[in-house]
Amino acid sequence: MVNLKKRDILERYRSLLEHNIILTDEFLQWFKEKRVLPDFVFDDIQILSSYEKNKKFIQSVIDNGDSAFIKLVEGLIANGQPFLGELLESEDKKASDATADAAERVVIDDDMLRKCPGIDKLRSDTRDKLKTYLQTQLLKAHLNDTWKSQNQYKSVEVINLKRQHYEAQHKLNDTIEEQKRNILSLKDSLRNEQLARQRKVWIFFVKITEQES
Repeated sequence: MVNLKKRDILERYRSLLEHNIILTDEFLQWFKEKRVLPDFVFDDIQILSSYEKNKKFIQSVIDNGDSAFIKLVEGLIANGQPFLGELLESEDKKASDATADAAERVVIDDDMLRKCPGIDKLRSDTRDKLKTYLQTQLLKAHLNDTWKSQNQYKSVEVINLKRQHYEAQHKLNDTIEEQKRNILSLKDSLRNEQLARQRKVWIFFVKITEQES
């Protein structure tokens, strides 16, 4: 499983990713070559609709560890969707900084546990497990509060603006390519028309020559 920090990032932005990631053939082939997801994942999503395909893919990333998260970031940036890749990369860095800071300030030690009734009656290994569990939950709550204070909506707004720019650029590129194809087609038509005229002139010339002879 992806670790708590990266998993929470993906969960918080799951809807954004599911609605905005574009799983092109090039992107899927790039990701498949990295071998961080099982091959059957790529086979399964081929028959799905675009949205269901995105949901299946994101869930597979969540289920397959840190390397899948890292490759998702790299893949998005490398395959024309940097607005999503850079968001995840930025959130991962902020979470790492917040975790390092919180780990120093959010601590449950033995003295704190002793204040809880009945703790002294637990076995030593059970107390250690309880301490680890409480530490994890407290750290998670602290990070959630930190993320909320960083205005997630502003990040999403910026991403939406970048996505709109990407889509506009993508449409412009498609329009340019279509115009290039139309120009080539027109050139071919003109060339064929010119050849047809030359052939008619040649045939007419041959007939005139035959009549004169």
